[in-house]
Amino acid sequence: ARESQGEYRVDWTTPFASTAYVVVVTGGGNTEQYVKTSAGTAYATTHVRLSARNQNGTADDVVNGVISVMATT
Repeated sequence: ARESQGEYRVDWTTPFASTAYVVVVTGGGNTEQYVKTSAGTAYATTHVRLSARNQNGTADDVVNGVISVMATT
């Protein structure tokens, strides 16, 4: 769910047993973008927060994106 411009929260249907997972995100649009887990936000078993920024480092909504979550254990 979009929380504010460039800030998202992705919720799982079923909580994970632990926070031993990795999140890989790609984003794109009319400008060069990067998407990462939100700074200072710990992973949770129920969700993860993501931040999207454009080439200038300004918060920017993702037009096209792919999110993959993989367990590390």
